Amino acid sequence: MKLSIFTFLFFATIATSCVTAYNATSPCKYSKNEVDDMSGMRVISMDRETAFRRTTMRGPESLEVYVSKINSSTFLTLTSYLLSDVYSVEKGRSVIVKFIDGTTLELENRESSVADYKKLGSSTTQWYASHRITLSKEDAAAFRNKPIQKIRLYSSDGYDDFDIDPKNNQLLMYLCNCVEKG
Repeated sequence: MKLSIFTFLFFATIATSCVTAYNATSPCKYSKNEVDDMSGMRVISMDRETAFRRTTMRGPESLEVYVSKINSSTFLTLTSYLLSDVYSVEKGRSVIVKFIDGTTLELENRESSVADYKKLGSSTTQWYASHRITLSKEDAAAFRNKPIQKIRLYSSDGYDDFDIDPKNNQLLMYLCNCVEKG
């Protein structure tokens, strides 16, 4: 009996820690796809997805990706969850995306934010802050057509690199293609 409970807990832990793999042709899961009744604007948004996850000695760190479109403008939000000291993200700071083909794209954060926190137990604090980017038509097209390899986010503490797992390198292709189809 003890062995079966241990086996169940082991596989349940593995199942909940897996990152969903996407490709550019996966069915779209919209959190919103409508015309706003107050403004008349077309609003399309996808669910937040985890593009990167690692476990350190202190606990988990991750990068969430969120893509939305209002009328013809496409927005990318990258939220990092880090086990570091408090940090801030200044307006105008860079985000660099490296694609599988070796090309890079430098994007600019459009607003300032100070990391907020959540407690992970009695002695661990996880800080999180978002980079919010308005994508040009060319930038959005690059994300729709090229898998990503790495994302670098700059903050007041320097930068953090997020190596994207190969099973997740088409996540931004999937999200950007879906909001474009919307």
